[in-house]
Amino acid sequence: MGRVAIVGVGRVGSFVAHYLRGRGYDLRLLDVSERVRDLAEKLGSEYRVVNALSINDLRTALSGVDLVVTAMPGSLGHEVVKNVVALGYNVIDVSFFPEDPGDIDELARKNKVLAILDCGIGPGFTNLLVGRAYEKLGGLTEYRIYIGGISEVYDPPFGVMLGFNPLDFIDEYRRPARYIENGEIRVVDPLSGPTGRVFIDGVGELEFFYTDGLRSLIKSFPNIRFAAEYTLRWPGHIEFMRGLKKLGLLDHNKLSGGVYADECLASAIASAAAKSDIRDITVLRIDACKDTNCLVYTQVVKPTSEWRAMERATGSFLSYITIEFLQGRVKMDYGVAYPERLAYLSDDILSMYEKDGMPISEKYIGR
Repeated sequence: MGRVAIVGVGRVGSFVAHYLRGRGYDLRLLDVSERVRDLAEKLGSEYRVVNALSINDLRTALSGVDLVVTAMPGSLGHEVVKNVVALGYNVIDVSFFPEDPGDIDELARKNKVLAILDCGIGPGFTNLLVGRAYEKLGGLTEYRIYIGGISEVYDPPFGVMLGFNPLDFIDEYRRPARYIENGEIRVVDPLSGPTGRVFIDGVGELEFFYTDGLRSLIKSFPNIRFAAEYTLRWPGHIEFMRGLKKLGLLDHNKLSGGVYADECLASAIASAAAKSDIRDITVLRIDACKDTNCLVYTQVVKPTSEWRAMERATGSFLSYITIEFLQGRVKMDYGVAYPERLAYLSDDILSMYEKDGMPISEKYIGR
């Protein structure tokens, strides 16, 4: 089966470790925190306490593994993936890092390894579904991706139960969002741009705003007239976040006492989520069309007694791609790759989600 190193055992990394170990895979767990020891002992796996930003430390810690899975915060993802690739390992990454991966692609080609990036729920699974729609419809002219992790019922003021790094959550509201309109790439501020509402079966009416989730999809398919990714939230959320922005709480500015505004907000969000007994859900909808023929995908993921919905949805896709790789079904050239190019595996991925209690609805609709 091969030995897999998981670098970063926070919420998503821990889920992946449990999932893979539960299916008999040999793991080595790496984290800068001593918490990795407890998880490794629970799973009966090897572990290393290591700073993944140090390539020398990483070299020693990765010796003898066959594949590396990285689950780091977005602010650290680029450097860690680059280190792994520089050391000559294939890597599957879930972090949403903002840097251009061109240097990683060059290193991966040079070292004859594959780096599959953005293997989360969105981007990640959403990319795979857009690629699937492209194949099934024989091309695409437009698509809209709606994705969001929200509380199962509206819980003001945020209406979210975080299953990932809170600073990455804040980034969704301050990172300029790219989309395609009339075949051209455009940029909009998430909280200043157009918003709207959409009805999701089994959930109700949600509001949406542009976020920068297209990433690789911006350039992946020709002849796209319109494409956008929107984040879903409960109605009223966007106006609340606009108020926080006006107060400067989304900015990385130092306040009195030496703390930063965005870090204080992130801490408050994480604390509130930890104290709440309201469950989360992850909601996904994709409308993908070639002229008048459309495919609509819908998925609503709920939590279990052990895992939040976002952890399940994100960690499962990362686990599925890892399993497909280890079983020899990923056939791609060396360099950087993205999930939309793995659409030929989509039957397998959808079957895995179904088996794990997270089914995806796929409907053909004419307009």
